[in-house]
Amino acid sequence: MANYYALHYMYYRYQYDECPEGCTCYSSLHENLHVIDCENANLAALPEIRPEVTHLFLDGNNFGKDFATENLENLKSLEHVTVLYLNNSEIEGALSAELFSKMADLKQLYLHDNALTQIPELHSNPELNVLTLHGNKITQVNLTVALSKLTYLKELTLSGNTWSCTCSFLLPFKVSTP
Repeated sequence: MANYYALHYMYYRYQYDECPEGCTCYSSLHENLHVIDCENANLAALPEIRPEVTHLFLDGNNFGKDFATENLENLKSLEHVTVLYLNNSEIEGALSAELFSKMADLKQLYLHDNALTQIPELHSNPELNVLTLHGNKITQVNLTVALSKLTYLKELTLSGNTWSCTCSFLLPFKVSTP
């Protein structure tokens, strides 16, 4: 996905002078678009990220169970992020609402194929229109509480989780098996 941005804007971008090791960074000369692509960079910790970043690709890394606590301050400084890929990064447990609290412009959040046990409360992200949570270890959810402020949400994926209830609201999200 990140390569699309790099190729699409190739004529309008220059590479950052200060880019995290193992990552590729681009910035638009004519738009407010700042991309940091650390996809599959084998990261165990979040590198220092420039605060003006708008598109952040951190998918395919090895962040583990302490991702939220170890990276809270770094992520809280990213106020301009609109697209955030954290999928397939071995993130475990629950993510606090505080983790995304300063990202008021966040429109797309990709958290699928991790080991998350809860849906993060995203009350500070009213612009969010894509949230992918499939392939995690979520067992219970109160959609009213977790997603009540997301009035622009158009895409929500929840399949492939280990639901522990037979709640009727989950029926559209369950995959039938023969």
